[in-house]
Amino acid sequence: MRATRGMKALAALLALGLATPAQADDLTDFLGRHGCTIGAQSRAAALAAGFTAAQLDTLVETALAAGHASQQRAYVVLDEATCTIRLPDFSDGDTLADPANAVLVTAIDRFAADGDPGCFLPYSSESYRQRYPTDDGSTRHLRFLARGITEGTMRFHSPSPLRTPPSFQVLTGACAAAPNVPAIRRSQRHISDADFGAYIRRRMQSIDCDNPGYSPELHASTITLQGADPEAVDKADPPVNAWLWFEYDMIGFAAGWLEGATWAAKGDPRPPLCHYPAE
Repeated sequence: MRATRGMKALAALLALGLATPAQADDLTDFLGRHGCTIGAQSRAAALAAGFTAAQLDTLVETALAAGHASQQRAYVVLDEATCTIRLPDFSDGDTLADPANAVLVTAIDRFAADGDPGCFLPYSSESYRQRYPTDDGSTRHLRFLARGITEGTMRFHSPSPLRTPPSFQVLTGACAAAPNVPAIRRSQRHISDADFGAYIRRRMQSIDCDNPGYSPELHASTITLQGADPEAVDKADPPVNAWLWFEYDMIGFAAGWLEGATWAAKGDPRPPLCHYPAE
């Protein structure tokens, strides 16, 4: 059994007769899609998936005692040796195939004169707000975007941090004929469990939940990840997505790692998107 499966937590679960080895592995794998963070949201999801409160409690107690987790106020974040952060599951989210979303896609030359060829979704937020005015609609919109990012049907892409794309670019159907689509599709390899998980771990270390803000070093790390020099990316126009950090953040927001997010308020990040200062 590899250490990354949480050997001590597994041993404790087995000793108490609370799980088989496969079940204990399944628990940490399940939590990986919840940012390896145990809180009210992930606990409720785990219980709904068939895990028990005893399994969760034993994992938390054992990981904390062994130094394989950190207590972040109401959250417990399992370390990398115990749990691997993975891309959340957005398979229940809306898609571009939904008629109400398909009509939002612009013509392929809508922004070409401004140097942005391709089809975009500049009015998706307004459309969702009209269709779903409650705060649940805000979450639904985020999940729609995150599903598109993770499945590669739309991306927020620009090779320069100084140039913001008009909105999310659609990569399917006739929209795939845009000249920048091949470069965007190459960057899809970074929408992966490994790269996303590494970014979230760095973000948690870099960002204070009580005072979240801009982190140039964190954002630069996503340029380095793609094999480019962050100091020259705006000059050389390399084939990278300078907004990969934004896409990673959007995935985390859509996963529910943002508290109090509504149509009127952007909300506050919580672990694993950030850490609370020691008290």
